Amino acid sequence: MERINNDEAVKVMQQDRQQLIKVLRSWFFVRKTTNDPALPERSRLRQGESPRRANEEPAAPRAAFTIIELLIVISIIAILIGFALPSFLGTKDTARRRQAVVTAKHLELAFSEYCNQNQFWPNGGVGGDVKGDILKALTGYNGVVYFEIGTNTADTFKDPWGGYYKVSFDANFDNKVTPAEGAPPGITVSKSVIVWSVATSASGLVVTNKSWE
Repeated sequence: MERINNDEAVKVMQQDRQQLIKVLRSWFFVRKTTNDPALPERSRLRQGESPRRANEEPAAPRAAFTIIELLIVISIIAILIGFALPSFLGTKDTARRRQAVVTAKHLELAFSEYCNQNQFWPNGGVGGDVKGDILKALTGYNGVVYFEIGTNTADTFKDPWGGYYKVSFDANFDNKVTPAEGAPPGITVSKSVIVWSVATSASGLVVTNKSWE
């Protein structure tokens, strides 16, 4: 009788052990599949996902520009550039004109000083482009420097637009100068020498940068 009871106890223990193994296997399988993001939501719910987790709000999608939004941004930037560009070019032209006028005035003073020291004008009093021998006379060609041109040469010194300055001399010393080619026609300036340059602005206007104004 005692042996039978022992056999029954062993049998019961074996059955409990098998049942426990089944439960553990089932629990492990459910835990593994519910954490698998590749499974659809409905499948994960069938395989044991808790209702609380199923009711959680899905993660917000990553923010990104659509093609239409990107085109709108590009269009707005282009419009702003279109508004700002004329103002920028106008400011740049104003700075160039100011620089050209200042340089023309300095050249005028340099030519006047040259004439005062030597009692004659460079190039025999014949005006024209301020380059070559005319400019060399001011930059130390004869031993005296009346005007500095920095790293430029007598043939590369130009106004901010890339054109040459021009000069007219009072060759007969009557204190009257008529500007040569490129200056406004029909005027006579009461000076012994004048310098100017002519350029085309960004807006297409022809501007004259005068030393006598």
